[in-house]
Amino acid sequence: MLYRQVTALTVQLFLLLFLTSCFSSRKSNYFNNVRDGDLIKKSIKQNEIYTIKSKDILFVSITSSNDEITKKYNPAIQETGIYSNPYSEGVNRAINGHEVDRDGNLDLPIFGKLNVAGKSLVEIENIISKAASEYVKVVSIKVKLINYKITVLGEVKVPGVYYNYDRYINVLDAISLANGTTDFAKMDKVMVMRSEVGGDRIFILNLNQKQSLMSDGYYLKPNDVVLVQQGRKKAFQQRLPFISVVISSISAVLLLLNFIDK
Repeated sequence: MLYRQVTALTVQLFLLLFLTSCFSSRKSNYFNNVRDGDLIKKSIKQNEIYTIKSKDILFVSITSSNDEITKKYNPAIQETGIYSNPYSEGVNRAINGHEVDRDGNLDLPIFGKLNVAGKSLVEIENIISKAASEYVKVVSIKVKLINYKITVLGEVKVPGVYYNYDRYINVLDAISLANGTTDFAKMDKVMVMRSEVGGDRIFILNLNQKQSLMSDGYYLKPNDVVLVQQGRKKAFQQRLPFISVVISSISAVLLLLNFIDK
């Protein structure tokens, strides 16, 4: 009887040790191979700078010596002086934004059509500045791409579509917008899907390693999809009820055998 009790305890301990040893905390951490003082040189490559295409929507803000033009190109500043985001909602994006037409032109009130296809946001600011300077003294011009959306799916806390109003956004920024990863995220295989002319390009980033910072998929482009895949830990959690039943059944059989031996 003592032998069977020891056997039952040994089986349960073995299963517990086996299951807990399947997972490594290193696989759920970012950049495990980074050392103190490491210098990782990363600059935006030319092909990573997004250039404007037909159907892109731009928000144009112009501050000039002409109050009428300043008010027209700054709908975020209401008459009360209170700031409100003019492109936080889909409807507002359509109303306050300027869509690039099929010929690559941006049709702006007063300044007319300006060809912006294939240009970066900085280049477009210079184009608008040059056109506006023929009418008024320009103080500042800001151009934002307001259809710069990123989809974040998988093992993140709040999956969804997120809009970026900065010039650049990277994978870590996107995961942060989704409130970070869950406990089941597989950080060594984060997928970035990008639509290109010839098809969809896939980038696989190992965020456990600093080398992922150099990937062409690290900096995201509009309409990219970030997929944080699930690790084995989640699969184990999903099978846990079945495993518990198996362990309970083994324990019950061994206890029954002990009872029969009495």
